[in-house]
Amino acid sequence: MSNFIPVSETYAIGSDKLQWMVLKSRKVVDKETQKTTKEWVSKSFHGDLDQAVYELGQLLLRTSGSKNSEELQAAAKEISTLLSQKFAQSSSIKIG
Repeated sequence: MSNFIPVSETYAIGSDKLQWMVLKSRKVVDKETQKTTKEWVSKSFHGDLDQAVYELGQLLLRTSGSKNSEELQAAAKEISTLLSQKFAQSSSIKIG
């Protein structure tokens, strides 16, 4: 993996030479040693960083567990703040 940017304990954005990925962590238990390790699994693939950040934001909002519009708006604001802090410069990155 070329880039790996943790966003939370559960989600990250990574890349290889072809694409950006939204990653989700999962715990894996070694059957022999019973030790638990964290593994990152790709959930979606994107052509550029802005698309990956947008999709992660949408995923976080869809799984926020909001029960009404006020909770949804609060979740959207919290997610926006989190992603803005992690990726403040991403929208200004232009290649080509």
